[in-house]
Amino acid sequence: MKTIEQTQKRAPGLSGFTLERFAGLGIQLFAFAWPLGAYQRVAGPVHLHHIALVPIFLCALADFKRNKRLRTPFELWWPCVVIAVLAMLLHAGGHAAPPWRVAGLCALFVAVTHVARNRRAILRALQFSCISGCAVVIMSLLAQFNALFPTAYSVGTGHVMAGPYSVREGVLSVVFLLLLTPALWAAARRREFAPCRFAVAGWVVLPVGALLYGCLSPRPELEALRPAHIPFLLPGVFAVTVFLWAVARIAAKLWVARQFLGPGVYAWLVAALAAGVVVAVWCAPMPTAGFIFLLAIVAGYGQPRVAAGTSARFVPIMIALVASLATVNIMLTLPGDPRNYERFARAALATGTTDEARERLGFVKKLAPTETRADYYIARIHLAEGNLAAAAKVFARSLRDTHTRLLPPPDAALIAEFLDEMREKSSALPEQARGLAYEKALIAAGREQHALSLLELRGESSPLSQVPGNSDDTERALSRPPAAALAALLETPSLADALTLWNARLLAAIIESAGPHSKVASVPEGFPESMLPLVVMARVGAGADEILMFSPAGQAGGIRCPDAPLRRTPPADAGMMLGEPEWREWRRNAEGVWTLAFGIIGEVHILGAPEVFFGSYPSPIQMRLEETWRIRVFMPGQEEP
Repeated sequence: MKTIEQTQKRAPGLSGFTLERFAGLGIQLFAFAWPLGAYQRVAGPVHLHHIALVPIFLCALADFKRNKRLRTPFELWWPCVVIAVLAMLLHAGGHAAPPWRVAGLCALFVAVTHVARNRRAILRALQFSCISGCAVVIMSLLAQFNALFPTAYSVGTGHVMAGPYSVREGVLSVVFLLLLTPALWAAARRREFAPCRFAVAGWVVLPVGALLYGCLSPRPELEALRPAHIPFLLPGVFAVTVFLWAVARIAAKLWVARQFLGPGVYAWLVAALAAGVVVAVWCAPMPTAGFIFLLAIVAGYGQPRVAAGTSARFVPIMIALVASLATVNIMLTLPGDPRNYERFARAALATGTTDEARERLGFVKKLAPTETRADYYIARIHLAEGNLAAAAKVFARSLRDTHTRLLPPPDAALIAEFLDEMREKSSALPEQARGLAYEKALIAAGREQHALSLLELRGESSPLSQVPGNSDDTERALSRPPAAALAALLETPSLADALTLWNARLLAAIIESAGPHSKVASVPEGFPESMLPLVVMARVGAGADEILMFSPAGQAGGIRCPDAPLRRTPPADAGMMLGEPEWREWRRNAEGVWTLAFGIIGEVHILGAPEVFFGSYPSPIQMRLEETWRIRVFMPGQEEP
């Protein structure tokens, strides 16, 4: 009596091996490639597992044309048709179901179950997926120690993975492969197939590596461990019900095959299938080609053997191909790479959704502090939100000469794009509201003369600069304090010598236009003329207070860090006590010391040599103000306005 295997027709031979063997090679290549995720990307959206689908679909179509029927059982392929139709109907009804993606995954399941009908080839494909899963776990452990930049990371939880496109997808891939490992171990003990040495090592490395990854990863919040409710919401629950029915039929066929076909690891696969369905329903992941492939492979194990076996001589070639492609993708950051933060940063700037992009770029900077192009796009986000001062500061940081890890530093085109947008944003604001952000950006980009010419035009438009000056020597001496102060505002102290050639009142006018809190003020009677011009600057920062003073006697000042931890809860009346710090009026005590207080943050004392003293008040972080300079310029002969 002939067996089912003997009655099945074979595909015609092609160069010494059948089309079925060619499809078997495609299944093996797919099994090798899919766990690697981004590391098996070939070009654009095309990945190596997409190429592996070509022989699988060709064989399925050729066999269907010859036999006029599907080898996939009816009770397994009709749920795929129903799910694809439901996805199209849901999409037409306004739901976010991707119909063509769902239809493609359904076609993948039917094609794989059509050609994957050789148990030895199925077990070999599963061991190849486990080997790639081990590689993903090892690389993810390296990413935990920042030895390898992750392809997927969760900004909120801090979880990272190397290879998958998302942390959820990567974790579930490892979980599904872990569930299948006992079945492979049992099949090897029953001598259903001969595992390679890498697979045997992987059966140990995979669970141990997954355990280490779980121990080293940040602890998830309790809310994240709760079951997802999406699968049970209308109208998607209909598609989920059909899917669960199909999984139940796969389990039933495995259990029936346990009685009527040869001995195998059916019970192990049924247990893995049941556990995998519980995990999938609990977590509700987005279905991927890898998950559907594993389901189809498990379903094929319970079918009669009608496909030809695959040759092992092509396995080294496939390993070399997958390893070479993964190495190239690890070493290079190509345009479609998920590590290429420029892609999502530009998309966020185009749509105006900058909050998530800022968080992701901040996470990139945490992993790669010297990544200057990330600084550039953070500056672009500040600029898009109208924060010109922060944009100019971060833009200057993005142009420093450092060794980048992922992408090269900003090029000339990106720099010009930023400056053009900065000019448009700056020109749309009043003069005092725009500050010196555009000039700072020009100086950072190496266009100092352009910045100085703009500053000169700004100062000449002020009535203060129209007051006649003194002789050249006297004027140059008077210009030194405001020149040093303006250079400090521009965060370029090297410009102080060039600015001393300008008129002191021109410099004072420029400083006055530097912000809404900059003023030219008068000094009281009796104030020492030798200390004029005098420029005092102060700001309350996020982690420190800073006061600077520029006078003919030189520069003084410093930075005061809070005297108490910023996390300390401030007193109830802290806002009233601190207030909004501003420069007060000059006071003179009995000893002849002139004092100018900046709120309760600090004081400027003048008696001989000028000095700056800070208070001891622990400014709470809740009372911190925007980092804006509050400036007073005291010029000789300046009258009370």
